[in-house]
Amino acid sequence: MKSIFNKLEKIILEKKSNVCIGLDPISSRMPIDDLLKFNYEIIDSTHDLVSAYKPQLAYFESFGPNGLEIMRKIIEYIKNKSNEIIIIGDGKRGDISTTSEAYAKSLFELYDFDIVTVNPYMGFDSIEPFLSYEEKGAYILCKTSNSGSEDFQDLLLKNGDRLYEYIAKKISTWGSPKNLGFVIGATYPEQLLNMRQILPDFNFLIPGIGEQGGTVCDVISAVNHTGKKNNFVINSSRSILYASKNKDDFFIYAREKCIKLRNKINEVLK
Repeated sequence: MKSIFNKLEKIILEKKSNVCIGLDPISSRMPIDDLLKFNYEIIDSTHDLVSAYKPQLAYFESFGPNGLEIMRKIIEYIKNKSNEIIIIGDGKRGDISTTSEAYAKSLFELYDFDIVTVNPYMGFDSIEPFLSYEEKGAYILCKTSNSGSEDFQDLLLKNGDRLYEYIAKKISTWGSPKNLGFVIGATYPEQLLNMRQILPDFNFLIPGIGEQGGTVCDVISAVNHTGKKNNFVINSSRSILYASKNKDDFFIYAREKCIKLRNKINEVLK
């Protein structure tokens, strides 16, 4: 069985980059009106610097049916640009088994994502359809970067675990590091360290750097606890995409921001 997470970790080592760029097109912030051209320009200027792109489905859906068709073209464009990039579909899907089967088919077969984000709230049968695709993968929401995550994810259970800890331990038995990863927010470095101690071999998708307030130093000191440097990606979206409001140079500034993030990660890893 080919493992998508093994491939991702090899790409990270080869490109010396733990960077994932989130493709979050927001019409009010885009320096140009052309949704397709905006994303193409970002990809053209950064594809050699990143190990993954993460299109956020909600933003493309907000452009209507044409937005999703453009997203499909963008995924195809990335795959044609390089085989050394993983594409993560950020839709946070999760529903009863038959509905999840439809979600998995859509995301993996229609849009051809390599890995997708999945909400575990409804239990094993809601996640199983995503794990049935042997050459694909799933990032499970565990401890997310938003402040509201504390409302439920930090609840203390009778066994002494926080809810997010129990989720991580339970779900890690449903798959392996070959097809499972976890979403852990950069804004919670203590919990990130805790998760790395619980899940030393699993790949982490770490959002929350940049506009959400997470810092590279805090993240690396937590996630690199085991000394393994290639089983995580740090996602940055808006701080890269909207580094400039100028229609003539936004892609140049996006590249500069991406280089700065990649170099900062590598500097701290040393």
